Amino acid sequence: MKNTKIWWGVSIVWCLGIAVATQQPFFTGDSTEQLLTNPFIDSAFLNYIVRKSVHLSAFGLLALFLWLALRNHKRRYLLAWIFATLYGAIDEWHQSFIQNVRAYSLMF
Repeated sequence: MKNTKIWWGVSIVWCLGIAVATQQPFFTGDSTEQLLTNPFIDSAFLNYIVRKSVHLSAFGLLALFLWLALRNHKRRYLLAWIFATLYGAIDEWHQSFIQNVRAYSLMF
């Protein structure tokens, strides 16, 4: 029982960390493409690969933390996957309201 409380805490802190990171305009849209300049690789493709890898890692870890928190539940695999997926969808919706850094810098 004690371990489940710890994993619930870790899950909540991880969700907060995702929320804080995605509130930064620099981490949304195509803004990260500015960091990934490489003369040998298309920066849009590299941006796509890096962003999808970050999504997979962040939400995969969230699902793992939730799976550990739901230790005593019959359908913990399903519940962890559903919650992580819903949180990811809500996060993507939330990001649609944040201005892109490139658009923001053009304004000033």
